[in-house]
Amino acid sequence: MPALRTPAHPYSQRWSLAPDGAIPLTTADMDLPTDPLILNAITERLTRPLAYPPPYTTGGLGDVLADHYRTRYQADVTRTCFWLLAGTLHAAYLILSELLRPGDEALFLSPSYRFIPEAITHAGATAVRVPLDPDRGIAREDIERRITARTRAIHLCNPHNPTGHMLSRRELADIADAARDHDLVIVSDEIHCRLILDAHRRHIPIATLSADTAQRTFTLDGPTKSHNLAGLGGAIVWTPDAYALRELRHRLDHRAAPARALQQAAIAAAYATDSPWLTHTLHQLRRNRDLVEQALHPHQGLVSYRPGPATYLAWLDFHDTFGPQPAHQALAEHGVLLEPGPEFGAPPRYARLSFATTPDLLSAALDRITTALAARQKRSPR
Repeated sequence: MPALRTPAHPYSQRWSLAPDGAIPLTTADMDLPTDPLILNAITERLTRPLAYPPPYTTGGLGDVLADHYRTRYQADVTRTCFWLLAGTLHAAYLILSELLRPGDEALFLSPSYRFIPEAITHAGATAVRVPLDPDRGIAREDIERRITARTRAIHLCNPHNPTGHMLSRRELADIADAARDHDLVIVSDEIHCRLILDAHRRHIPIATLSADTAQRTFTLDGPTKSHNLAGLGGAIVWTPDAYALRELRHRLDHRAAPARALQQAAIAAAYATDSPWLTHTLHQLRRNRDLVEQALHPHQGLVSYRPGPATYLAWLDFHDTFGPQPAHQALAEHGVLLEPGPEFGAPPRYARLSFATTPDLLSAALDRITTALAARQKRSPR
């Protein structure tokens, strides 16, 4: 296989670790240039002393964020409703460690990237799976039948990694009603919320459903997915209950790594506007999603793919196409690296594909996948 490179290759973990000639479509970051607005903001910040930044509640960034969430989602927030941290995973571990105690239980949507249940178990609690079938969605009975006297919280990932599913208003209302009736805290990871690929869909933060839901919800967000800033980081925690946020920050104290100066500059630029770069990137991701669907559709008997309305992630079910061999291992033999299904608590027939790459690389990877499928079908006709 010929060697393949992208502009990000020397600085990309997945590309630098991939064997020569392989196409890694694994981690949830993009093979795309950085938004010029972000680069300009960082460059301008670097012309100033890299001192401790001023409090974002007084330095203007809090107002930028409040304006964004009020305008886009009609959220009832002020600048004091936000907390900026180094990363969303770090934030999830911190919040769950404070909310949960040994012996508690917390629900989470499954499949799920392993760090979500690990954040729950790290707090000494038990992680309880709530299966998510994108074709059916989540209903209140799915939540209710898993709630016990020890349940304290529900962790959501919406839009959902790895399926790309977006929770509808009805699904969110069912979850919120269950949380109200059982007095549960909601931790909602919404970091993919600006990566909506279907133009007719709109993201709904669960915290905006009602005053009760707002009071019990901590939302995680940030620009690392929408603006491809995984190498820089920066996360937003917000809740309309400014008092609860202040109390949480006080209890966590110096265990929390705050967003640094360059992260704050990037967040401010990303949330001040929807830049032309973001608009163009969404168009490209939409086309890439269509490429995946078009390539795999003729092989429906060997692989199932339900295009999600959000994220740049494709959740693939290879059924028994490769027999007992894990799907990601079989495809690696053909030069395509995917994220293994077991990383998400799923059987080895599943794999996650990140299509946030250039169309030529994606097409080359899809050609290799369909070649592998055709070879398997030829060996084992159905």
